[in-house]
Amino acid sequence: MSNLIHGSTAQITIETSHAAKTYSSNVENLTRELTVYKRLGKHPYVAELLHFQDQTLYLERGQCLRDMLRKCDITDQQKTNWIIGLALGLEYIHSKNVVHADLNAANVIICKVIPNKNCAKWIDFGGSGIDHHQALANYDEYSYQPPQPPNQRTDIFAFGCTMFEIETGVPPFYKETQGMSVDATISYVEERYTARQYPQTEHLRFHSIITGCWLGRYNSMQELREDLELNFGHEEQHVVDF
Repeated sequence: MSNLIHGSTAQITIETSHAAKTYSSNVENLTRELTVYKRLGKHPYVAELLHFQDQTLYLERGQCLRDMLRKCDITDQQKTNWIIGLALGLEYIHSKNVVHADLNAANVIICKVIPNKNCAKWIDFGGSGIDHHQALANYDEYSYQPPQPPNQRTDIFAFGCTMFEIETGVPPFYKETQGMSVDATISYVEERYTARQYPQTEHLRFHSIITGCWLGRYNSMQELREDLELNFGHEEQHVVDF
């Protein structure tokens, strides 16, 4: 049985073997996503484009990370594996001169790679920037670093927000903005980010790295990923060619 999701620019049908993302209009977003997927090719931490036909991208399927964080009991080791994998994935994306521009846990899927083993992969490149082409999208209300347009540094800022969500189960300032309209939420969060006021993270395992993302300590995803692996290691050895 398929599951239908209505996105802002496309309709997504989740089938047993794949996800079908159909653009009925928004040709620019379709062209951008197809261009980015072709640039990225196959990578262990980026969802794979399986096929393209008739305005539809047929993609590797998985479970939405944001949904899993709110419904499932996830071990610290599993969260660590996902975060390091996503860091490797974003490092690779940046190495291909692509800016994702909409990083959050809703744009990550968890895929089973072998029995009893899964990994996190980035999805949704319809609004990404590539080469001299500016991003067509901007981050969600919890991950945008005002007033900058999307670039690699704002991706890193949003990666810190994604790490925060993976560790706590909700995005930054989510609890404080419950019941607010979208516009009020955007204003509330942007006001705090502009004033460099961030949620408390001292009690979190990834405290220093999350705050490093928010405070601009990392100049690249390579620096961030190396810091992660130095402090947290990984249960597997990953060899990824850029």
